[in-house]
Amino acid sequence: MKNILVVGSGGREHAIARAFAKSTQVASVLVVPGNPGMIEGKISTRSLAVDDVEGLLDLAKQEKIDLTFVGPEQALVKGVVDSFEKEGLAVVGPTKSAARLESSKQFAKEVMEAAGVKTGRHHYFKPGDLLAALEEIDQLTPPYVIKEDALAAGKGVSIVSDVEEAKKIVKESLSAGHSLLLEEFLEGEEFSHFSLVNGEKVIPLTVARDYKRIYDNDKGPNTGGMGAFSPVPFVDQSLCDQVVEKIVGPVAKQMVKMGCPYTGVLYTGLILTKEGPKVIEFNARFGDPETQVILQRLKNDFVDLLEAHLAKKEVIAEFSDEWVAGVVLAAAGYPSTYKKGLPIDITKCHKSSIYFAGVTQEEKATEEHYKSAGGRILMATGRGKDLSQAIKVAYDEIKSIDATDCYYRKDIGKAFIKD
Repeated sequence: MKNILVVGSGGREHAIARAFAKSTQVASVLVVPGNPGMIEGKISTRSLAVDDVEGLLDLAKQEKIDLTFVGPEQALVKGVVDSFEKEGLAVVGPTKSAARLESSKQFAKEVMEAAGVKTGRHHYFKPGDLLAALEEIDQLTPPYVIKEDALAAGKGVSIVSDVEEAKKIVKESLSAGHSLLLEEFLEGEEFSHFSLVNGEKVIPLTVARDYKRIYDNDKGPNTGGMGAFSPVPFVDQSLCDQVVEKIVGPVAKQMVKMGCPYTGVLYTGLILTKEGPKVIEFNARFGDPETQVILQRLKNDFVDLLEAHLAKKEVIAEFSDEWVAGVVLAAAGYPSTYKKGLPIDITKCHKSSIYFAGVTQEEKATEEHYKSAGGRILMATGRGKDLSQAIKVAYDEIKSIDATDCYYRKDIGKAFIKD
């Protein structure tokens, strides 16, 4: 029986921990630092920072961990995977060098250009390039896509139509010492594709659709994600094959060629344009909130799948035909200023459908009573034979939660439901 370590504290890590806990090969799942909502069955937590590389190594050795899964980008760019691999410990995730596919948007663009992968046209500007950046805005047509060239937890992208607002964002970003990209706005439907990559070996997983903007009808600033569903109505097997053949495979080969082979989950953010799929971004990890819906559909034993990935063995990732949708409950004011310590009562919910993110718990509280500890508090999910049923179940769950000063989008998936 195996002992598993999951690094991270959000809804994504809760979903990963549950996927491990389902395996008959697993004795225990330790999530670091985790959150109180995750504690159930085989799953326990330990208070330790995700970027405490030495602490994580010591913990893995003390607890006789057989496999470690690194969830958040902060741990990846700190080199947690590098350190574990150096010690000969089995770990899922890219090295610090390979994680640049996410941590540097300019690096990702260079890789795509060398690999012949289609993406939006862009111009790169450093902090000293303010005048050139403002001149470039004058040459572009709205909407303007402005991306900070750094990790931003899904919130580092601004899409605005007003030229003065665009210039203000550019000035503030460059003045703060951030590099950025001004990118072509791509028209089409967005979707996320997931795969396990080990060198040139690619195991395709599945697709999901997520919602980044805070308000209904994709209004307001970007967030870490307000909801998701899987599968995606307009993405068939042929399109998935095209993504692997034309995008994921070439990028994997290019990373090997550049001396920084990629290992781990590769999130490919795409938009289906009139010219076919084009890349919006890469993430060096599972997405949040997509993980919470796609792993519910996984039919394989999660341990078997990951061990095949690490060993570069042939395996087909299988997913059910069932639909899964999820809606995120956020503190009012998120992604800007928001309150913490809001009471959250899930007494009327099915706890198994809830994935906890920013929650804490008082010492004598019951399992159904929590307090908010972050902007995104939890995600309520629903399953069904079609998207309509999955969405209805998810909304029934989130409506039954007793929470004040909280918010959730009312339109997750609804544009894709056929009347």
